[in-house]
Amino acid sequence: MSSAHDNSHEKDIRQSAGEASPHSLGRYTKREFLFCYAEDDYAYALALMAANSLSALPVLDAERRLIGMLTRNDGKCDHEPR
Repeated sequence: MSSAHDNSHEKDIRQSAGEASPHSLGRYTKREFLFCYAEDDYAYALALMAANSLSALPVLDAERRLIGMLTRNDGKCDHEPR
């Protein structure tokens, strides 16, 4: 008897053996992208988004790990940026 869970496990095994799916996200993912650091100025990040027609910008820590996303909507609130 086969289940969806069994098929998922089989897929994980195939991918770990180097048989990537032709529909894997890696085919559609950019390797280079714009980002800002958590220490960057808020106005700079918003200007970077505007200049590049972006609706969101990844925010990285000093070790270049993703810690969040800044969106254009984040600037449309009544309080100071975090």
